Amino acid sequence: MRRAAQLLRRTAPYALTGTAVAACDDDRFTVEKVNVIKIPHLRDQGFPGANKSNVAAFGYAKFVSDEDCVLGDIVLNGPSHTTKAYTRAGPREKLHFDPQDTRCAIVTCGGLCPGLNTVVKNLVEILESRYGVEKIYGIKGGYRGFTSVGWDAPLELTADCVKDIHREGGTLLGTSRGGFDAEKIVEWLRAKRVNQLYVIGGDGTHRGAYKLAELCWEKGVDVSVAGVPKTIDNDIGA
Repeated sequence: MRRAAQLLRRTAPYALTGTAVAACDDDRFTVEKVNVIKIPHLRDQGFPGANKSNVAAFGYAKFVSDEDCVLGDIVLNGPSHTTKAYTRAGPREKLHFDPQDTRCAIVTCGGLCPGLNTVVKNLVEILESRYGVEKIYGIKGGYRGFTSVGWDAPLELTADCVKDIHREGGTLLGTSRGGFDAEKIVEWLRAKRVNQLYVIGGDGTHRGAYKLAELCWEKGVDVSVAGVPKTIDNDIGA
C-alpha cells in the first residue's frame, strides 16, 4: 500500500484523512479513506522547542517522518470505505529538546508484569549514552511517589545502576495503584525542571498521563509525556 501520508489532508487538530489504494487491482483490498490519529506535538501547543539536529545522536539517516503512519486495521474481510492509522513512532530528524538541558523522569504504575525493568534499563541507556541528557529521575512507587510525604525520594538513574536489572523480576522503581494528583505532579515536574516524563502502565495510568499532558499545556509547562503500555491481560489494543 502506498504511504498514506502522501495523500492526506488535515480535517481536525489531530486527525487526517486521505486515500490509500492497494498495490493490486483486486477490489477486495481497496480502502477509500484513511483516518490518521495524530499525536499532539508540543509545537502545536505553542512551545517552539530547540529544533536541534538528531544526527549527532544516531549517526545515520534512518529517521521517521511526522507524515509516516501505521495502519491500525491490518485485516480486512472485504472492501472498506474507511480505515484508521496512527502516527509512526521512531527517531525524528529534529529534536524538540536540547539533550544537554533535558531532565527526564520515569515512573512505573499499577500491577506488575514481565519486562518492566527491561523498559527502564533501555530508556536510561538510550537517554544517557545516546543522547547525553542532563539527569534521569526514577520515581519510586508509582504516581504517589511524586507527592506522598514520607515516600522514598526519587532515584537518580544511570546506565551503570540499571545494567543488570533486566535479570530481576518486578520493577526497580516499585509500583502502586492510585495516588494520582495532577496538580502536584505538574508542580513537581516544574520544580525539578523535568521536561520529559515516561509513564509505564495500563489504561488507568495512561488516562492519568494524558491529564498530565493537558495540564502541562494549560499551565505553559514545556513537558513531553510519553506512555509505555503494559498489561498481563492481553488487551493492549482494547
